[in-house]
Amino acid sequence: MRKYSSFIFSFLFLGTLFAGCSFGKDAPDTAMPPLPSQDRAQVKKALMQKHQVALTNVHVTFVHQTPDYVRGEASVGLKGDEPKKVFLAAKKAGKWEIVAENGELSCAALEPYHFPAEMIADCTR
Repeated sequence: MRKYSSFIFSFLFLGTLFAGCSFGKDAPDTAMPPLPSQDRAQVKKALMQKHQVALTNVHVTFVHQTPDYVRGEASVGLKGDEPKKVFLAAKKAGKWEIVAENGELSCAALEPYHFPAEMIADCTR
C-alpha cells in the first residue's frame, strides 16, 4: 500500500504544481479572423474576371488576410489541379483588385498599395 500511496502523492504533487501553468499561452494571438464570405467571394470573382473563366474554375486558398489586403494562392482552370500561384489583392474604394500574381511581386509595383510587410516580405527590389 505504501508503494502506491507514494506514487499517488507524487502524481497529485506534480498535478498541483503544473495546474497553474499555461504552456504556449503567453504569446499574444495575432491571427486575423477570416475574411467575411462576401469579401472572399469578391476576391474570387476578381480573379475570374481577370482570367476570363467561369467562377467554378477558380480555386483559391487564402493564406494571409486583413480587412483590406489578401495574400493567397490560386489555380485557374477546368480541372482544379493546376499549380497554385501566389496572388495579392487589395480592397480600394470597396472593391477588390488583384494587384500581383504568378510570383511577379515587384516591391516598386506593390509600394503604392501599402501592403502589410509580412505579406510582401518576398517581393523583389
